[in-house]
Amino acid sequence: MTAYSSYVTDFPSRCGEILEEFRSPALEQGRDVTLLLSISTAALTVPHERLKPRARPRHPLRDRERYPKTAEKYEELLREPFLSSPLWRSRGVSTWKTGRIQDVQSGGPDTWRELRDARSMPPEERVGTVLRILRNALAHGNVFTEGKVIHNIVLLAKEWDSQAFSLISVSPRDFRKFTMNYICFVRGLDLDEVPVGGAPANTGLAR
Repeated sequence: MTAYSSYVTDFPSRCGEILEEFRSPALEQGRDVTLLLSISTAALTVPHERLKPRARPRHPLRDRERYPKTAEKYEELLREPFLSSPLWRSRGVSTWKTGRIQDVQSGGPDTWRELRDARSMPPEERVGTVLRILRNALAHGNVFTEGKVIHNIVLLAKEWDSQAFSLISVSPRDFRKFTMNYICFVRGLDLDEVPVGGAPANTGLAR
């Protein structure tokens, strides 16, 4: 196995290849959502943590400082409305919904009133807000599914200033489309710029 040329572009690109290659056998075995969540957790978390602005503490590899033009392009994406951004941009009906929930201890998604009351994602919702919720949910295990036969993935992120959780609900098909769009976007980021400090592009903590 060759080393990653970049954990921002090459690593998520390889994740996307796995998602495509094993899609059919996963569907046949009823493990398509498991495959999707496994891949999306890695493909989203790694580049987002390296490029997101105002991270506290800062990522130890300082990719934002080493690749400022790339970081600026990523930050421009975060400011875009999600539904019209490169991460979605679909003319079809969207299953993306947002909401808030106070009590996650009683019952589960199939009984949560707040989930039934969730509204369609508003057109002004920013990419940065959506990625923050998705990253938090995936990284901290706040992931649920709705239905005996899974028809929605439910992702929760703890709000900083309250005991409530922000909620996103989306169908597996739409979440897969988003994951592939995200991978396509970061794969297209230009890491050929000369890194500040001259560090090599493939710096990483592991292979």
